[in-house]
Amino acid sequence: MTTLLLEPEVVFSPKAFTQFLDEQRDLSPKWRPSLVRIATDLPQTATRKVDKPALRRQAWLNDDPIFQWTGTHYARLDDAGRLAIANSFLDHDRSALLASLG
Repeated sequence: MTTLLLEPEVVFSPKAFTQFLDEQRDLSPKWRPSLVRIATDLPQTATRKVDKPALRRQAWLNDDPIFQWTGTHYARLDDAGRLAIANSFLDHDRSALLASLG
């Protein structure tokens, strides 16, 4: 997952983001982010740096818009998609990782 914090007047365009990634000749398709979170705010440490562990704990379990790579484009992640991600952790015996989220 990648997290973007946009300027207030900027609207995220999945199509434009896909086009931007396609134009990056040094970016292999396997490095395309599977999830893109459009954050309204980023957690910060006491020294005002991005609190990356807190950001990772929030994962896809927040109210921010999240887009998922479908193989051809980015689509808005809905509740069913969030549940499917959680179930994939369970299916691969990684439920311990789910316990650390939230």
